[in-house]
Amino acid sequence: MNWQPIETAPEGKSVLACNALGYVGRAILLNGKWEHIGKPTHWMPLPAAPGEKCRTCSGHGAVGNILTAEPCPDCTPAAAAPSAHVGLLAAAAHIQAKAQAHLDERGSYDPDTGAVEMSESNQEHFNTLDELAEEIRMMAEKVAPASCDKPPAGWTCSRAPGHDGPCAAAPAAPVAIKESP
Repeated sequence: MNWQPIETAPEGKSVLACNALGYVGRAILLNGKWEHIGKPTHWMPLPAAPGEKCRTCSGHGAVGNILTAEPCPDCTPAAAAPSAHVGLLAAAAHIQAKAQAHLDERGSYDPDTGAVEMSESNQEHFNTLDELAEEIRMMAEKVAPASCDKPPAGWTCSRAPGHDGPCAAAPAAPVAIKESP
């Protein structure tokens, strides 16, 4: 189940909705007005009741036929978005690769000194890229997750970030659904 923009919600069908204040609950759109929730921002289909099969895929976890099967959108968890830590490290690696490409393209190796030489402006550009990559790596350390960021959506891992081997994963705590007054 994925949260979807409220503009895509079906008319006349009970759904799970949430608003900007974090309220989550059952709601229905009737004649262009939401009932049971004020100003929702996102919605998703209601999950199957405990012990009940998914209404979309009858509990199979996939929709379509053998040739067109896709994960069920209502009961297959979406892949977790990468954390800010992972994204920042990827950005730093990308900038570092650009710096290396600049060095490879514009620099020349001096076999006598073992140094790479290039014009002052090219050296300045390389240094700027290199420093930027390092600053982004330092930013990544500030937002490093307190625990592993590898487990699939809906699961948590108690191990440290970047651990070797499998995750020590357990199902994430279910979200409590508040009923509106």
